[in-house]
Amino acid sequence: MINITIYLNWVMIMNNKGFTLVELLAVIAVIGIIAIIAIPKMVGTSKTNKDMVYETNLKQIEKVAREYVASNPDVMSEDGFRISLELLCNKKYLECPILDVRDDSVMNGYVLVTYDSNTNSYNYEYKSE
Repeated sequence: MINITIYLNWVMIMNNKGFTLVELLAVIAVIGIIAIIAIPKMVGTSKTNKDMVYETNLKQIEKVAREYVASNPDVMSEDGFRISLELLCNKKYLECPILDVRDDSVMNGYVLVTYDSNTNSYNYEYKSE
């Protein structure tokens, strides 16, 4: 009895040589639907990632400007002042050049430092030239 079952299974496997056209078309259709959904999301993600890297670079530049002001308190004034990226690079606070990942250009702006009397603190904001 066991030998007959093994033989019948072997015959069924040997007779089933491949996939039918309907099965192949169904698989291709499913892959196509997945691609239609996934590709636009991946393209949009790339743009979002570049924006995230740019924002991270801005935060790093502002952080370095704070460190520069903390190390050089004589530059502070209540009227506000600028700290150029070139100065921060020359003083070795930053590694230059810094690329704007959105368009692959070199960032060459400055950090505008202003005093806010309401909060009694300085505000740091990157400005491009």
